[in-house]
Amino acid sequence: MITDRAIWEKELSRWMEEKKIAGAAVALTDRDKILWEQGFGVTSAEKPWDKVSPQTLFRIASNTKFTVGLCAMILWERGLLDLDVPVREYLPWFTVAGITEAPENAGSVKKTAGPDAAERITVRKLLNHTAGLPAEYTPDGPREESRLEEVLMEIVPPLTLIADPDENHYLYSNYGVRLVACLMEKITGKKFSALCRELVLAPLGMEKTTFDLFQAATYELALPHYKNEAGEPAVEHQFHENAARYAAGGLFSNVHEMTALARVKLNGGAPLLSPETWRQMSTPYVRMTDIKQEGYYGLTLMKRCYNGTWLYGHTGSHPPFYSCIWTEPESGFGVCFTINTEGGPAFTNYIVPELFTSGGSL
Repeated sequence: MITDRAIWEKELSRWMEEKKIAGAAVALTDRDKILWEQGFGVTSAEKPWDKVSPQTLFRIASNTKFTVGLCAMILWERGLLDLDVPVREYLPWFTVAGITEAPENAGSVKKTAGPDAAERITVRKLLNHTAGLPAEYTPDGPREESRLEEVLMEIVPPLTLIADPDENHYLYSNYGVRLVACLMEKITGKKFSALCRELVLAPLGMEKTTFDLFQAATYELALPHYKNEAGEPAVEHQFHENAARYAAGGLFSNVHEMTALARVKLNGGAPLLSPETWRQMSTPYVRMTDIKQEGYYGLTLMKRCYNGTWLYGHTGSHPPFYSCIWTEPESGFGVCFTINTEGGPAFTNYIVPELFTSGGSL
């Protein structure tokens, strides 16, 4: 693991200049504490004096999913949630229209009536993306979190599955975690954002991390940037908001507080989960088919191989915001990274994890 701050500063500064990135932040942690943290660039290209710090909030996108998984596993540990019963046990309205032909090289898939297919979709399959649900990205939508079930009841039943749930194909879908958030609301009687605060954010001391854009705006907040005609970062004067998909990627956080999530991964689920519950969550379940490296998916948790090293974590993409949390439990180190400019996947998917594991300059 690279723990030399000078290497990180040199390499990230070089890549940010080359990729024309407005602002980013990085933090390295061990099992107990933050080793170092650094902001790069600015929160806004229109305010060059407003520098990014480790406390600057960025939208962390799909790294939110790990908090969904943690909430679900806490409820499982308390006996309130069964991972292996049909989703319809919690959401009686849940159904799908049917199943399409199999994807190429995916094996045989029978066309099946909607109710039968829905009966074979469990909570576990939603959390590890093997339910067969299609992809989803709708950045704009209702501002009221109370409309989550209403929205899902409208858009999910007409869906056609891409693969049979019994075939266990990895098909990344935001619908799955949104449905899990909805059923957890049913179980607890609490909105997902409040449940996440109670079970995960507050116990980990993540005080500034929030789903609420208006609350985030009262802290240091990185603005979204696109690339203008000259290829330079320019402020995108809007934030996309959809409260009905908070669970899929709605959190704002900073690298300082994100390290708390990294330490949960480094410490086998502690202080939130027992070792057995963590084993359930972190065990690789299905081979990921959408990445260049060898990789597997557990319950809202990725396992990928970089430079011969297995990393556990997740990436997040809510353009132009991107983030990643990668940990290497064997060595006991983790890295958190955020960015506010389009072009971020190169950093979160390759540059940061490869720098983290390479042992030297890229």
